[in-house]
Amino acid sequence: MSSKPTIFFLGATGYVGGEILSLLNKSHLPPPAARSSSGSGSDSTTTNTDLGRYHVIALVRNVTPEREAALRRLYNSDDLEILEGTLDDGDIIRSAAERADVVVSCAVSIHGESTKWLTTRSKASGGASPPILVHVSGITIIADDANGEEVADVKEWSDLDLDITKLPPTSSHMNCEIPIAEAGTRSNYPIRTFVLYAGLYWATGVQRTSAWLGPWIKHAKDAGFSGTYGPGANALSHIHVRDVAAGVLTVLTAALKGEVKGGKGFNYFVATSKTEQREWAKVIGDVRLLCSNDSRRAHLEPYLLHQYLYSKRLIEEPGCRPWPEGIIRPKGTRAYWRVFGGNQIVHPDRLHALGWEPKETQKQGLLDILPQAIDVALQ
Repeated sequence: MSSKPTIFFLGATGYVGGEILSLLNKSHLPPPAARSSSGSGSDSTTTNTDLGRYHVIALVRNVTPEREAALRRLYNSDDLEILEGTLDDGDIIRSAAERADVVVSCAVSIHGESTKWLTTRSKASGGASPPILVHVSGITIIADDANGEEVADVKEWSDLDLDITKLPPTSSHMNCEIPIAEAGTRSNYPIRTFVLYAGLYWATGVQRTSAWLGPWIKHAKDAGFSGTYGPGANALSHIHVRDVAAGVLTVLTAALKGEVKGGKGFNYFVATSKTEQREWAKVIGDVRLLCSNDSRRAHLEPYLLHQYLYSKRLIEEPGCRPWPEGIIRPKGTRAYWRVFGGNQIVHPDRLHALGWEPKETQKQGLLDILPQAIDVALQ
């Protein structure tokens, strides 16, 4: 077993996980409290230089030489351990989580069983501080049921006011959120829990394209036109995927330094505010679109998509109108309609207080990169 502090990583091969792993490789994290405290044993002989590097155990399904090589290019080969398994392998997940100082979970935000296994402890961590769990979820948890319709007085959320335990039980991801919240507040074998709620993320990075863009393009090609969930009059906060990774590292660093304790009240939005959406509306304001002038109620991605896809003759007609239910899932399918048809406007005030800024988003907005991202997705 490595004498270095350990991170158990779920989702390392994914769109967000690959960016986090790459950023971890470039970072010098402080040691966990358990390692920085004085004591006997192998930990006491570990040097400060060693503590800057973490031993990463990456859970990977269907390991192939190609997948392993790709991961080792992202993270120093000597410090990376590949653990073959899936999110359904409870014994593997429990065992790896119990020997880790830190768990980073960014695989699937709705896989309740794996979340329960990560938050179950049969023994104390044995160190000066409980282990850390950093979980990446999505802002769909606060989405309304607008179904793409205009809504008066759309709520804008600050993470300073976010209390997961007070959200309706029908909110998205609650099968994962509640076990994490309970693990962060219990007195018996507690875990220092931190949850980051990412907006609709995008960019061409370690992974070639985001999970939502491919299906969106397929819907457009199947229908022959770019469309929306309902009239498309809802708004979403967005974020560059590298800013999501930077948010995870910001929170993890603060947790390791003891600047944030975790548990209730340590949830963070990772997304840009409506201000950038007004800029998008300004950019496309002279295009004849079925789009509200109010940027808070403008679902903007499909309007750019129609322009670009039609120019490449991938769809049969310009413009944009609601997709029929034969193309997308029925309106009663809340998970999909909340993701794309619900209002999700957030402000990452708690994350800003830790010094995080959406630097990549500020350099390259969605309208700037989306044509490139579409080209990559079509390859």
